[in-house]
Amino acid sequence: MYVAEVIPFPDLPAGFEDIRNITLAGDTIYFTASDSRLTDSETAEPFKFDAIFAMTIDGKNLRKLPEYSSEAAPPPEATGGGLFISAMHADEHGNVWIIETERYHTSDDPDIIRDAGSTLTIRKLDSNGTELLSEDINDLVTSFDGFYISMFMVDDDGFIYIGSSYFLTEETTIHIMDSDFKTVFSLDAPTWSNPFVLTPDASIAFVRQQDNERYLQKIDVNGKTWGDSIHLPENIFNVFSGYNDFLVLHMDSTGLYGVSDDSGEVVRILNWIDVGYVPDGLENVSFLPDGRILLINSTPVPSSWDNKCEIIFLTKTETHGDEQREGFAENTELTLGTLYLNPPLQNAIHQFNNTSTTHYISVIDYSSSTTPDDTEGALLRFTTEITTGKIPDILILAGIPFDHLIALELVVDLYPYLDSDPELSRDSLMESVLKAHEINDKLFMINQTFSVITIVGNPSVLGEYPGWTIEEFIAVLDANPQADIPFGPGFTKQEFLFRLLLLNLYEYVDMNSRTADFNNRDFIELLELINAFPSEVDEHTYDPLYNREIKAEGRQIMDTFVARIQDLQTQKESFGGDIVFKGWPAADGSGHRFISHDAVAITNRATDKDGAWEFVRTLLMEEHQRGLFFSFPINKAVFNERMLEDMQPYSIIHNGQTIIVEPTQEDADELVALINSTAKISAHGSDVTLGNIIIESATDFFDGRITAEDAARIIQSRVSIFLAEQG
Repeated sequence: MYVAEVIPFPDLPAGFEDIRNITLAGDTIYFTASDSRLTDSETAEPFKFDAIFAMTIDGKNLRKLPEYSSEAAPPPEATGGGLFISAMHADEHGNVWIIETERYHTSDDPDIIRDAGSTLTIRKLDSNGTELLSEDINDLVTSFDGFYISMFMVDDDGFIYIGSSYFLTEETTIHIMDSDFKTVFSLDAPTWSNPFVLTPDASIAFVRQQDNERYLQKIDVNGKTWGDSIHLPENIFNVFSGYNDFLVLHMDSTGLYGVSDDSGEVVRILNWIDVGYVPDGLENVSFLPDGRILLINSTPVPSSWDNKCEIIFLTKTETHGDEQREGFAENTELTLGTLYLNPPLQNAIHQFNNTSTTHYISVIDYSSSTTPDDTEGALLRFTTEITTGKIPDILILAGIPFDHLIALELVVDLYPYLDSDPELSRDSLMESVLKAHEINDKLFMINQTFSVITIVGNPSVLGEYPGWTIEEFIAVLDANPQADIPFGPGFTKQEFLFRLLLLNLYEYVDMNSRTADFNNRDFIELLELINAFPSEVDEHTYDPLYNREIKAEGRQIMDTFVARIQDLQTQKESFGGDIVFKGWPAADGSGHRFISHDAVAITNRATDKDGAWEFVRTLLMEEHQRGLFFSFPINKAVFNERMLEDMQPYSIIHNGQTIIVEPTQEDADELVALINSTAKISAHGSDVTLGNIIIESATDFFDGRITAEDAARIIQSRVSIFLAEQG
């Protein structure tokens, strides 16, 4: 076990923000921060220039390197840009190596931005910032549009490794230079790669992907070519130098791991829950000579250019960090089962364990005995343990087939606990979301966040009013024969059927009675209709001009829409200025669907259900909900706050021009009305086997091996057998 000591980065001098390029050398931490300077024009944006800071690893003795200056004079015509340090590496000899990108732009028209001069420079500095050597390296850049430095490191022999990449093409070239900045050789890297790491044999390497496999790719600087390529375990993404103990270090949402240099075995070094600290932007991992582990974490602060940066010292101990708190051993243990531990959940558990005087959470992480992100293996372990009667007090339902838990009566109604809560109530949460999740007026799960998914299009084409049946959906397509790609170039027949089943499975399957209804004329006609959709994704799927053209020509007449205020104006423009939230076709015409995220349930095996609620309620409170992003919070007060934030102006690229979009109160009212009118949930909680059965037989029809009637009959039979077995 480890005890965490967390030290915030010290405050920067006034005017500096955006901490980046954090690097560690010995007992010194180096990083960069930006300083904004106003222009003469009131309408132009400020220029930004980077400075270099250093401090000791305990967060003390902060200083700005005095001899380094980025006092560049912008071109007279420039209206924005600046000088940015794109990459930085500090070596053990006290040298600081940086790559500067100086970029400026100008704009006579606020919708059009033009380049006003760009250069790329590499510099070697001493520990005070005095320049020792510099070189213009513009020859590494084909075009500054989309260009960035993705990888940078200097080895012990002074060889310099630079990875130059492009956002649009995902091309990366690795350039190896000598200590005088002269290029020795270059290598074309895979399109997907991780930052450089140092391996135990002093080689520079990076993680690359090939045919869905991952390898640690070394560089042979002497042979001027690729070195050894070492196969890595599945789903190794975030890696750090392994020093002498491991080939590489790897972290995910559950813990820190080491990959053995000899066998390739993944060894868990620590679990974040045990540590009591959950990094969500780990920049550096180091093993210190005194046995401690040093972490540096950097997390962007929402809606700003600031970063929350922390130094974390982990000290090994024989006891759990929380057990050292007085009275912890006397608290009642509550078990929480999950297939996936994300940072917000880990922080909530840690916060609860540190503050509760009556209970503490012990986590059953079903993925802990599988390879990282092996959801199938984690689900198998969960199913096995549930079958043998090993049932946690609390369940996080992401990835878990909730229908089975309902059928087995393994979860309890949460309404009595919510209704008697001193601070929460049904009124304090999004009531339409709660209502949609009810089963016979009972609430067996409650989601922390949610999305709404629907279909949008022009009301003159799809119909003026929301909602449609399968027959009405088919009638619209029949009336628009020119719509050969009705959902756009990225929507194949398999994709449409998958989405339809994911969102509408309960239209065909009754989980309570364990019956199915696929062998009917409506479903057969639907299969025949879907068969006219494209078989493959169009190569022009991500071409904005092509997407505008096919909508203007009527070839695409509708689109899926996951409700976000930022996308509303784009959808309106795409379909001629007016849209209708039509919904997915359904038997009863009600096609909007909620998608639940990180839902939680209390099991009927919990010996202290009131205690379990004490933890569950913390996930619904404003403090926790404000830290959840990418979907709507279920807490109504935080939802309203988020809507106000989302109504701030933002920029989009349209026809090669930058356009400022300002959402209106009318936009917000439209989305709220959509949420309030949604009355059903998607089938996300259903067993994936059901979907696979249906799609397999439908694919046999799509490929011409069987008829639509045969497919419907086979699906009916196989699904009925599966439901009977599950019952």
